[in-house]
Amino acid sequence: MIYLKKTFIASFFAFILFLSAGCGGQEREITHEIVLSEDYSVSEIGKDITKVSSPYGIVCREEDILVCDYSGNKIVILDMDGNYLREVGSLGSGPLEFIRPTGMTRTEQYIYVIDSGNNRLQILDRELGFVREIGLPDLRMSELSFFMDIAVTSEGDIYLSSSFTDKRISRIYRISGEDKAEEVSSQTFFGYLASEGNQVYGVNSMELYEEKNAVGARSGESSLKNITEKKDISELPYKYCPLDFVLYGDSYYCLSGLTASLDRLDSQGAYLDTLAKMPSFKGPYVWIDVTSDGTFYVTHRKEGSIFIVRKKADE
Repeated sequence: MIYLKKTFIASFFAFILFLSAGCGGQEREITHEIVLSEDYSVSEIGKDITKVSSPYGIVCREEDILVCDYSGNKIVILDMDGNYLREVGSLGSGPLEFIRPTGMTRTEQYIYVIDSGNNRLQILDRELGFVREIGLPDLRMSELSFFMDIAVTSEGDIYLSSSFTDKRISRIYRISGEDKAEEVSSQTFFGYLASEGNQVYGVNSMELYEEKNAVGARSGESSLKNITEKKDISELPYKYCPLDFVLYGDSYYCLSGLTASLDRLDSQGAYLDTLAKMPSFKGPYVWIDVTSDGTFYVTHRKEGSIFIVRKKADE
């Protein structure tokens, strides 16, 4: 019990330090410079329009946008301009009830929602009806420790990442077969996931550390990874602090905590340009998704807003 208490306190203060310092970390020269594209515009849609109090995971469909409302304990459905349409769910532990939903993804048939406070996945159909749930390992040390992001392969394997700052449990987990979550590897991972076909990719946002019984996370070295093949694709700029990302066309589109921007990376992970700048993220909990026509939607927990980034010609 002493271990749990120390870990809880350390995790809480590590999170507070992250919020205060943004993406601070070890001293070293930062050489990353941004090249801002003139082809995209960005618009901010506030909670007065979306009725989302604390936006987390987001899924874009052809007809609407789904957003996890972390503090509202529900999923909110928006139109393509961010206007509120309706909502699903309420506080609780039954079907279509949520406690602090975080990451979300979809396949052609299903919507997968990390119901972090209930320590489970809820799987919904396309009409957002309840299908079933999958229990998750109870590794939580506090409300700030939860399974954060999710990716599902074309073969139905489910991959999960976490916000656990304890190096001993901060891993990527995979669920397949008998609905049992198992560690993908022994390497620590604090970051985000995306899938394409049967391949899963990831960016490790933070370096985890342990000093005198204290654990925490800070920006520093990071990389773009092929999780399925267990190899690095490329290193990212120092203190880049990658947040959520998506694959679109032959590029990766990644949110950077260093510059509070949406960046385009080539297929080898090299920086190309920046589509849009946004207010400082001040924390790791930011998600992104993209529509089939290349319009990006970014949830910004600190601002309580959703940002829409689209080509100017599309306006």
